[in-house]
Order: sequence, then structure tokens, then C-alpha cells
Amino acid sequence: MEVEKEAQKYQVDLGNLMAFDPHHPFPSSLSNSCKGFLAIRNPYERLHIYFLREELVKQCLQKGSELVQEIADALFNLPSTEDPDGPLVRLPPPTTRLPREKHVNILSLVFVILHL
Repeated sequence: MEVEKEAQKYQVDLGNLMAFDPHHPFPSSLSNSCKGFLAIRNPYERLHIYFLREELVKQCLQKGSELVQEIADALFNLPSTEDPDGPLVRLPPPTTRLPREKHVNILSLVFVILHL
């Protein structure tokens, strides 16, 4: 039962080779504390914010390691074929739609269509 609970902890999209934790809380206290970091004159407050940041970096690295491990586990569970270079797997189609880097300019698109 505990293994099933762990398996549902992360969502893995092998088509995009990505994983995420939909239940991960994002603390807002650090961002609120850091807004006026340069204006803070009290060295104890600055030290407190520094340690908050260091803790956040540790948590990010830990979570990132867990997510990468989840992707690796999912890849090794896919059916593979043997190749002289090693086993090969076929990735499934992506399940997460990623945003485009640039927006489509409608006028340029209309210009291209009209000149076909």
C-alpha cells in the first residue's frame, strides 16, 4: 500500500522527460522577506534571510533529485530493445502541453497564407 502511495506522489511525463510534484507547497514567506533585502540594516535579519534561502536551496536540490530519480525509474520500466550501444526505449507521446517560446504573430501568419 505504501509503495502505491509513493508511486502516485509525482506526475511523470516521459514524452517530455519531466516530472513534478503537484502537492508540493511553495512557501511565500521567503519571497516576502527578501523584497527589501538590500534595505535591511539589521545584520541579524539579514542572517535569518540568508539561512532561509540556504534551506530553500537544500529543499530544491532534494526535490530535484527525487524527481530525476522518478524519471529514471519510469524510463527503466519501459519495454526496451537491444542495440550494440545498449538498450533503447521508445518514449511515449508527451502528455503535458508546453508553452511556445514565442507567440505566433497573427499578421505574419495571414501574410504567409495569402502569399502561398
